[in-house]
Amino acid sequence: MRASKRNPKDLPKSEQVLFAALRMFHSQAAITRMAETLQVSRVDAENTLAKLPNAAIAIATEKRMEQFVDVANRIHFL
Repeated sequence: MRASKRNPKDLPKSEQVLFAALRMFHSQAAITRMAETLQVSRVDAENTLAKLPNAAIAIATEKRMEQFVDVANRIHFL
C-alpha cells in the first residue's frame, strides 16, 4: 500500500497497488527490507519479489481489469 502512493491518484486504489507490485521487484530498497524483515537472503527476497508482476497480472485478469492487464503486459514484458 505504501508503494502505491507513487502512482497517479486518479487510478483506483486496486490498480495503484497492482502497479506498485509491477515495480517492486526492481527496487533494491524493497529487496533489502524484505530480506531484513523476513531474515532471508537477498537472493531469496529478490526471487520472491520477482514473482509479483505475474501475480499482479493474474489477479487483474481474474478481476477482469483489461486495461491494467494490457498496460502491465506492455511494461513487464518489454
